Amino acid sequence: MNNHHLDVALVTLLDGDLVQFPEHLGAAYLVAEVRKAGWTIEVFPTSPDNEAEVIARITNLQPRIVGFSLTTASFLRANRVGLQLRELLGASIHITAGGPVVSSMGTSLLRNPAWTFLDSAVRGEGEAAIKQLLLVVTGHGDFSSVPNLCYRTATDVVSNPLGGAVYDLDRLPFASRAQMFAGPFRTARIATSRGCTSRCSFCNAPHAGNTLTGKVWRGRSPESVVDEIESVYTKHLVRDFDFVDSTFEDPGGTPAAKERIATLARSILRRNLKITFGCCVQAQNWHTDDLWLIRLLRQAGLQRVLIGLESGSTETLRSWSKKASVADNHRAIELFRANGVYVNVGFIMFHPHSTREEVRENVAFLQTAGCHKLRLLCTRMEVYPGTEIQARLRREGLLHSDYDATLNPFAYTFVDAEIGTLAYAMALLAGEEYARFGTVSDTLPPHLQFAFIDLAIHRNLDWQSKQGPEASVCAQQFGAYYKDLCREISAFNLWVFDEISRRIFAGGRPEDIAAETGRGVALWYGIKIAEINEAYRDCMKEQPPYAFPVNTFSFSDTMVSA
Repeated sequence: MNNHHLDVALVTLLDGDLVQFPEHLGAAYLVAEVRKAGWTIEVFPTSPDNEAEVIARITNLQPRIVGFSLTTASFLRANRVGLQLRELLGASIHITAGGPVVSSMGTSLLRNPAWTFLDSAVRGEGEAAIKQLLLVVTGHGDFSSVPNLCYRTATDVVSNPLGGAVYDLDRLPFASRAQMFAGPFRTARIATSRGCTSRCSFCNAPHAGNTLTGKVWRGRSPESVVDEIESVYTKHLVRDFDFVDSTFEDPGGTPAAKERIATLARSILRRNLKITFGCCVQAQNWHTDDLWLIRLLRQAGLQRVLIGLESGSTETLRSWSKKASVADNHRAIELFRANGVYVNVGFIMFHPHSTREEVRENVAFLQTAGCHKLRLLCTRMEVYPGTEIQARLRREGLLHSDYDATLNPFAYTFVDAEIGTLAYAMALLAGEEYARFGTVSDTLPPHLQFAFIDLAIHRNLDWQSKQGPEASVCAQQFGAYYKDLCREISAFNLWVFDEISRRIFAGGRPEDIAAETGRGVALWYGIKIAEINEAYRDCMKEQPPYAFPVNTFSFSDTMVSA
């Protein structure tokens, strides 16, 4: 008798740092492929608030397969959920996992004593693997036939050869939109490519050049991408999109690569799709000769870019195999900002080999670049399995002994102990959980709320500026006020950093310093947020444009800097 009411339950865990939308595009592609093949599948976005409910629903549905998408931020909670599902469902289901962590760890994950509930793990791309795995668990074939699969036998853990990579991305069905939340501020994620030609030593993207050889980048045709945008635009009434490519203009920022995204922009304009969008870019690929392309993308709806700057130190950028220089970083910021594009940045303020001189360089860079978010002065390197950085720290004895069991991205020792203490004190401004694991499961502190508010304001001002003369004037007036306020916020951030640094280097305890300073930071930012809200209502004659209340964000670490 078949007691299964569902073929596949995919669990996506909403843990991590400062990503607003829970749509998981990797899972969405699996959903589309599985349904196309005639199987049933459901995605279960899981946060601390609904964890018990998700476990109960999956238990009731008795799926054939439960799959987890693993990241370092979700590693421990996925373990907890998986153990509960195994206890409740017994041997009647097959539990597997995929994602960046699995691609890096492979069989070592299944050999981990804490992960005995896993039956298998899928490295690399999962579309072919999940369909073949379904055939196997329903009695058709054996596990050796599943590409990319690591699985248990009676005596060992076996790893099948890598395969199943999709080279013609246009043949894939459009990603499922079942995860898209309801509401007026919806954003849909779009992938125009897979892979990355860069080899950054801290990155463990499964298809980046630092982990694979051969053809690591594959692009969809511009026509296919815009067909999907138009489909989501028409069927779901979505007007905002995030391109999730590691680098929008890859491979390597060549003229051919730029012409590809220019063709995409022209197609959006030709079809009269009134959209806005964001993307990730690499700084070294953008020069004054590319102003035509920036302006074309802007005309097509480009509203925001994420640039993986990472450091204000030339020496550090080189040590991480970053292709961009500090000068490239400054130039890219200016080129996009000067053309009305909001610039968000990826930045690593502290890392295990940080020196005091480098920290000063980073602070000076952020100030000169006009980066006015306190969070950027608090970020620490996250160490991922399978990266060059992880291997180096292990060789040097800086990786903590519990790293393999927990995958805590901050489980390392700083060469300069006082820099490590300073990094911890800055992170403590967002609470102990954030300082230890990089997650926030309660109310987001005001200085992190501001990161969302800043983006929401810029997005709405951009929209308002196109709604007629009166709205445009109001947007300009509020924009001038907000620009002045951001300078004030930047000065306050510098004072906070200097004050905490002074006290740490004088021998103070980070817990005491963060507790005392943190109260003032929370109060100050709370006041400024209230002032911003009031000024916005007075000037724009409407409520502030936040997509959801600033203390109820969901978290996911799917936003990756280039």
